[in-house]
Amino acid sequence: MARRSQMPMKVNHEVDELLALREGLRIANYYNFGVDSIEVASFLVASSLNDPSVPSRFSKLIVLDIEALMVDVDICKVQAIPRSSCG
Repeated sequence: MARRSQMPMKVNHEVDELLALREGLRIANYYNFGVDSIEVASFLVASSLNDPSVPSRFSKLIVLDIEALMVDVDICKVQAIPRSSCG
């Protein structure tokens, strides 16, 4: 597991969200859990994962991991839900 002190990038809430998403997809894939959809709070995260032509300011390695895991669990789209509507 990666720790902040080992990360070669600036960590913010969007990177935290990517790392949490990657870990959740790893668990779902390992245990063969069904995943119906992926919802994130950041529009930047969603656009980085939905459209490869959008330049990502995030670690390409993390994004590539998530994209591969999305294929493994048969998810093709990430939806952004604003934090204000999350309760």
